[in-house]
Amino acid sequence: MSDFLSGYGVEEEKRERLVRWIVLTLVIVAVAGGSLYLALRTHPARRQVNQFLAALQRGDYQAAYRMWGCTETNPCRDYSFEKFMEDWGPKSAHANVRAARIVNINPRTCGPGVMYTLGTIAAHLLGERGCDCGTGVIHRIEFPGGEEVSLWYERKDGTLGFAPWPACLPQPKAWQ
Repeated sequence: MSDFLSGYGVEEEKRERLVRWIVLTLVIVAVAGGSLYLALRTHPARRQVNQFLAALQRGDYQAAYRMWGCTETNPCRDYSFEKFMEDWGPKSAHANVRAARIVNINPRTCGPGVMYTLGTIAAHLLGERGCDCGTGVIHRIEFPGGEEVSLWYERKDGTLGFAPWPACLPQPKAWQ
């Protein structure tokens, strides 16, 4: 009789352990995936800014101008190559690109809400320095002498430009 009852509940216990293991694994994968997404969502923008600075260091101003979405055959309407050279060329105030560095933007200025701020803090802990502003990312470059330039990376086409503001504008609340 003792052999008959010795296996009672063993199958349910195995099934319960399996379900618990699957649920725990799914939760860990979801948390890790969400954390990686939050932390690395500005990585393409940082890569583009680094490529822009590298092109300026090499003196390849045409390649740097193309990163702004402008070409010699189709120049930007409001930002000609001559104006670009005034801003970024060898005689400009930003000529010392080798000494320039990408600096952190305060995560609290990057967007509204606690989750947004926590995501930006997680990104900054992993080395990301930009502000995710929805359709684009703002990166701030500091030049010798303390001058800072904020660059805007547009996600839809991967182009750069001057940021219209130093950090993301806070979204108005429904009651405001």
